[in-house]
Amino acid sequence: PPKGKPGKPEGGKPKTREELIKETEALAGSRGSAYWHDNVRDEQIAEFNAAIAEMRKKYPGISVEGIGSYVSGDNSTGAAYFPGTHSIRLNADHARGGVHDFPGWKAREVVVLEGSKTYDFKRHNVGSTAQGITIRAVTIHEWGHALHFQAMRLWRPAKSDVITAFKRARRNGDIAKISKYSMTNFKEFFAECFAARELGETLPDYLNKMLDDTYAKYERAGAEKSLQTR
Repeated sequence: PPKGKPGKPEGGKPKTREELIKETEALAGSRGSAYWHDNVRDEQIAEFNAAIAEMRKKYPGISVEGIGSYVSGDNSTGAAYFPGTHSIRLNADHARGGVHDFPGWKAREVVVLEGSKTYDFKRHNVGSTAQGITIRAVTIHEWGHALHFQAMRLWRPAKSDVITAFKRARRNGDIAKISKYSMTNFKEFFAECFAARELGETLPDYLNKMLDDTYAKYERAGAEKSLQTR
């Protein structure tokens, strides 16, 4: 909902679980799939739904057809994007009672030594706070993956241009302003930069250009492909 807390209409009662599931199904679309494990809490579903709705409105060209939860044995994985099915799903971690609140991802200083360089990170992930990280931040990160993976299928520079920006950020130290996780590889770098901007953070011009170009060229390539198949 655009106003009030997620899952709680302004001036009304919180949505029931049935209503939240129907909301997820509507966000998935007629061709999509939606599923929630029983141990995922209602407020978590509401926060996830609100983030998906927000991203759909801003980036309508991105295909995300499967949403909800899945089970992974990896406690460190909060969510995942599955390119083969265009799905974004939260990890319903049974060992910790549903989608956990990511207490291990709290904002903390991490110093990384790489050759002669020292990177002083203030957080592990974009969106980390002293209390942990929100489902909204995790969901937006996964939407960044959806955008990037789908762009790479249609526009080759979506890979090479991001790798160039990734190397530049490591070389000049800008990557320390993003997150430790952004150092993992160029794909995580893109998703973390995407999440940072969507969460209101200021990025260097060349990183804004990387994000803007990737989506703009994806939309153009998609439109051209659509015309060719008519």
